[in-house]
Amino acid sequence: MVLALPFHANCPTNADRFRQIFRDHFDRWCDLRLEDEVPADQRAYVRETVQRMRLCRDPEAGYARYVCPHCGFDLRVPFACQIRFCPSCGKVRVDEWVNAITRDLLEVPHLHLTLTIDNALWPFCHAERLLLNSLLQVAAQAVKEVLTDLYPGVRVGMIYVTHSFGRDLGFKPHVHLVTPAPTAGNMSWRHPHA
Repeated sequence: MVLALPFHANCPTNADRFRQIFRDHFDRWCDLRLEDEVPADQRAYVRETVQRMRLCRDPEAGYARYVCPHCGFDLRVPFACQIRFCPSCGKVRVDEWVNAITRDLLEVPHLHLTLTIDNALWPFCHAERLLLNSLLQVAAQAVKEVLTDLYPGVRVGMIYVTHSFGRDLGFKPHVHLVTPAPTAGNMSWRHPHA
């Protein structure tokens, strides 16, 4: 008995639908817009990333085969692309990252802040990706300054990350920050390893 786990076009998951959109339209999009919308030094990377995502979990692109030596049961598991852009593999990576970070957080209320810049500045960040790092640093510094002005003498800890795309997959650079909620009762909190 052979059990394969192929892509099922007749019963797609949301991840499969997303991949199918790229299978159906990415090559045409590249012909029409790649040069206008993707910086030259990133075009090969974009093509490679999308190609890997398009083939994610497709048995035609390769699979691991497991056969039971006793009963002959045969299982074929298609390879995953393991890239962040992929809706299924990226979700796994995000969940692993969140779980790792959560283990280090204090068990206190936290703020999740999202900061962005005016959309008139987005084209500059798109053309010069190093500006995203500056956005990250400026956002973290701004939050730190506000909190230390409100609570003098407090050391501010935070976790922050830059996202370059929004939910609609449009280029919308923004920063997510997580920091303990500043309340009068948490002024003496310290991490046990500090």
